[in-house]
Amino acid sequence: MSIARQNFSEGAESYINQQVNLQLTAAQTFRQIAAYFSQSDVALPGLAKNFSKRASKETERAQYWIHYQNERGGTVVLNTIPAPSPDWSSAREALGNCNQELEISEFDFPIDAALQIERDVNKNFLAVSSLADDNDDPQLANTIRSVALAQQVDTIEHLARDITQHDRAGNGLGLYLFDKNLEDEV
Repeated sequence: MSIARQNFSEGAESYINQQVNLQLTAAQTFRQIAAYFSQSDVALPGLAKNFSKRASKETERAQYWIHYQNERGGTVVLNTIPAPSPDWSSAREALGNCNQELEISEFDFPIDAALQIERDVNKNFLAVSSLADDNDDPQLANTIRSVALAQQVDTIEHLARDITQHDRAGNGLGLYLFDKNLEDEV
């Protein structure tokens, strides 16, 4: 056990590892979605750029929690990342179905729903926050609340806006203009 470890429970260590693995899985999934939208027969460069940026952010966030785990004296445990689906039937399917009931399960969520992935990541952060309170770990509770939850809520809100705009745009010219707007934003 690390001599740096102080008031850091095994449960918190486990949740942090789960968070790292969730975020790395999300990053891989978003890279796959970006590659899908970059294909010549799909040709939606705005969505490709958007998901590529999301993948980079998820990787950065995973690295943040790896550093945090080491800083608190925990041990980082990386799991095998499942291969995401290389194909989606539509942009809407890749963005996610916001009407689904979402359940966190250990790295086994529907790969075709970005919103669900983000909500699963947020749900794990909420569980870590509760665990930090239960274990009287104010440092972890503060880090989760001030860093992670704010970022995650913002990410979910942006994705929800993208979904709403996509739904309003429809297919054809609307989808083209939606994609073009995303490309100009990113």
